Amino acid sequence: HTSLIAAIIFAVPRLKGQLVDSKQAIKGRNCAELTNHTVPFTKGCANLFASHMAVSNKPRMGAGLVIQTATGLRPSELLNMFEQHVHVPPSSEENIVIRLGAIVSTKAKREQFVLVRPELHKEAHMLLKRLKANTAVGARIFPYSYWEYRAMISSIDEELGLELGVTPHSARVGFASEAI
Repeated sequence: HTSLIAAIIFAVPRLKGQLVDSKQAIKGRNCAELTNHTVPFTKGCANLFASHMAVSNKPRMGAGLVIQTATGLRPSELLNMFEQHVHVPPSSEENIVIRLGAIVSTKAKREQFVLVRPELHKEAHMLLKRLKANTAVGARIFPYSYWEYRAMISSIDEELGLELGVTPHSARVGFASEAI
């Protein structure tokens, strides 16, 4: 309903402010239907889950969670990252560049780049450098499916008895929350 009203106002600007009944209906619906927000993975929580992943023989998955929390990557962007799409400069004081959308399109429908700055993302910078060096040419850096990633996060959540309801997207939300 909200999208429909926004589209109508966009298409016919003179109707702005004229659709009072529709605006009231939207307000009523918003009060009755609570928005379901994704629970954020903050750095501390992500590091806890990442260490559990590492102990469970999934160290790359744990590193991915730390990198995702530091950079704000979408789960699909993280899981479709290939060795050749990560540029690690010779100096450890320079930014690592991640190329997104080279093979699998991004949400923006174009290639994008992420800078991993050593002074801001110390752990992620170090992990990416090591992962790149230990990944075969042409291979995925994080060789997991979305469903494996989701299942591991859910099982750790359950095992720890936290019942947070975190998902693979929670690391992106944690990135945004920590930035605020």
